[in-house]
Amino acid sequence: MKTCQLLSGCVLFLWANSLPAAEPLSASVDLDHDGRKEKVLWQKFAETENDGSFFQLLVLDAGGGILWEGPKKADVGNPLVFGRWHFGISLPQLVADIDGDGEVELVAPAPQGDVSPTAFRVLRWTAGRFVTVRTAQLLESPRGSGKFPWSNTSDYEGTWVNSFLGVNADGSLKVELFDYQGGESVRGGVVHLALAGQGYKISRWVKPLAVLSDEPETPDRPSGSLVYQAHLGKGDHLNSSGMRLKSVGEILRQDRANYYGGRGDDEDTADEMFRTREGRERMDKLEVVPVGTDVASLREAILNGTPVVEVEMTKTQLKVRIVAP
Repeated sequence: MKTCQLLSGCVLFLWANSLPAAEPLSASVDLDHDGRKEKVLWQKFAETENDGSFFQLLVLDAGGGILWEGPKKADVGNPLVFGRWHFGISLPQLVADIDGDGEVELVAPAPQGDVSPTAFRVLRWTAGRFVTVRTAQLLESPRGSGKFPWSNTSDYEGTWVNSFLGVNADGSLKVELFDYQGGESVRGGVVHLALAGQGYKISRWVKPLAVLSDEPETPDRPSGSLVYQAHLGKGDHLNSSGMRLKSVGEILRQDRANYYGGRGDDEDTADEMFRTREGRERMDKLEVVPVGTDVASLREAILNGTPVVEVEMTKTQLKVRIVAP
């Protein structure tokens, strides 16, 4: 867990998604400008086999009394309900004034199923409660302009804000950018964004865009490791629409989409070859070959279980060995 004390009296809570789901998560912030900090709390209240874990949003006063509480319903469609769901994670990344209006917003990513511009759920504290402001993306437009207006798009190429990292002393936002222009490579970087119109513009580069890979790709060797490990959990058995997958290849592909979408399991490791949508589309052309077992047993173990597997990649095959049932 990382926290950052803001000059405005707010506290940013960062990387909540990396913490155990059972632990209550919170941020301290002066919501009503009276000089005393309230606590914004999101805590797990339910877990279902079909969907995953659900978190309720609460606001406590300085003495620990409840000022407001969000709905306590296992409803993935409710914008005031948060979760660590099998099809994606939506937990708050930032609680601060992000638009300069003097009011505090809460920002959380909306679940997504692949490498594509991240949509954020934005709530605002007003009249003693959190209300929904928008669910939208921050995709650079026009391309190369350094401007990121709030928008909704079906594009999956371009440069976009992938996560909120903090608030700077001058009020600008520190964010992580992702850049995907097709092909095999995704680039990542860190910038400061200043308010501009209905969105933001880059005010400073902190970390320039660079390919998220340790090794260059060659015809004989894909970038990254040729062997990776994957825990094929419940979320890997469902597509982005929540429908159950019916083949080993589909589950292996969904595992990689979940991993690079920030929804991987603790046992998962990187491979780099399947980081992008285009890279994962090539998985459909690779033959799944069992190692240490037969085809029927491998299919049974993966379709009807949640094993940990080791996958070796070649030009034509995915060699799969079960590490743990």
